[in-house]
Amino acid sequence: MAKNQKPVTKPARRWLLGSTLVAVGLAVAGYFFWRAEERQTVAEASIPAQPVLSDKPPALVQRVRACEQRIKAGSDVIGALAELSQLYHANGLYAEAGQCYQGLLRIDSSDGPHDSTIDGKVMAMKLSGIDANLRSGALKAVAITAASYTTGQSISWTQGRGIPRWERAHRISVDTKLSVRHVMASAALPMFFPAVEIDGQWFGDGGMRLTSPLSPAVHMGADRILAISTRYARSSHPRVDRPDVIFCALVDSSARGSPL
Repeated sequence: MAKNQKPVTKPARRWLLGSTLVAVGLAVAGYFFWRAEERQTVAEASIPAQPVLSDKPPALVQRVRACEQRIKAGSDVIGALAELSQLYHANGLYAEAGQCYQGLLRIDSSDGPHDSTIDGKVMAMKLSGIDANLRSGALKAVAITAASYTTGQSISWTQGRGIPRWERAHRISVDTKLSVRHVMASAALPMFFPAVEIDGQWFGDGGMRLTSPLSPAVHMGADRILAISTRYARSSHPRVDRPDVIFCALVDSSARGSPL
């Protein structure tokens, strides 16, 4: 230490440490305030121009306006925007619902890839269109199936009218209110999409353990089943260069005693 350099006293060190902590605290507070303002701006810009709702129930109009007021007031903007998207989607106003959802995605992308607040709001959204179709009689029941990593069973979540519960060795049904979380769990293909947690269990793609894929439909009383294949359309005529086609042709030829 140089002769003319004065040592830093304890009060000076405390003052320096305190000033640093205050500066860091102000910076963090300023960042969160800025993020809240940005969320507010994005959410307000995502409110659709209110469509004609004169043919809709008054309760819907009231809920839409309440969500808009919550967003403008800065009260739970993410929850209000998610609810607004759900209201529009459930009542067939898909363009307006899409605008709200795009706003949620913009907020999510600006917050980083793992915003649990938004994920939780969206995942918890109920599929209210199912309720409307059940009430009108257009729909009797719906089932969504996923594989439980905890038990190894196939779980079919069901929602409907008069659905008997079933339980077999490797597949069971659970009556519940279906939500986006159940859809995401059923589509969580391993190595491509993350597992989804529901009621303390982790779930993945519903086709992994489901040995009887038509079982849920049969249990719920279906008398006709429309199965949609995920494979491409094949020609009705087998290719002649396939080994099994060539072998069958050889056997058929030898049986008839004629050369190919």
